[in-house]
Amino acid sequence: MSDQTTLNDLLRLASGPNPARSYRALRDLAEHAQSPGGLQFLREALEDKERNIRWAAARALGMAGDAAIPAYDQLKALLRDPYQPIQWAAAHALRDLGRASPGRVVPRLIDALSDPEDNVRWGAARALGEIGPMARDAVATLSGMENDKAGWVQWVAQWALFRIDEAQ
Repeated sequence: MSDQTTLNDLLRLASGPNPARSYRALRDLAEHAQSPGGLQFLREALEDKERNIRWAAARALGMAGDAAIPAYDQLKALLRDPYQPIQWAAAHALRDLGRASPGRVVPRLIDALSDPEDNVRWGAARALGEIGPMARDAVATLSGMENDKAGWVQWVAQWALFRIDEAQ
């Protein structure tokens, strides 16, 4: 079996209905993301027409740690996906990248807080809150979001501030 076949099979399992098989497949995909070929495969899967495939690719990239940082822009773009579970998977992946490499990801998430799309600001604020104290540099920007045009973005920015300050 070729690497491509293995990756395709894992991606199908990861996006399937069985949670235990899905998690194992996601973990295996995350390991494959450590190689250039595996990372490229998952980055291409982020563009797939099937939403379950996009979801699984985002989750696997989040589990891959800082090896997935080259996929940051694509994950950020998924915050605009019309399918809400993909938005959540992207936010979680960005959080995981930020935890793995806060110095490389937190500044990019802070920049995303000024995006014109509500979903992107929400996802960035959520990811920063989940990163917690390692996202301290975001405090000033998050504090300035109290008048954001979207109430739900205001709320998640306040929640993020609480989470960043919580463990100090």
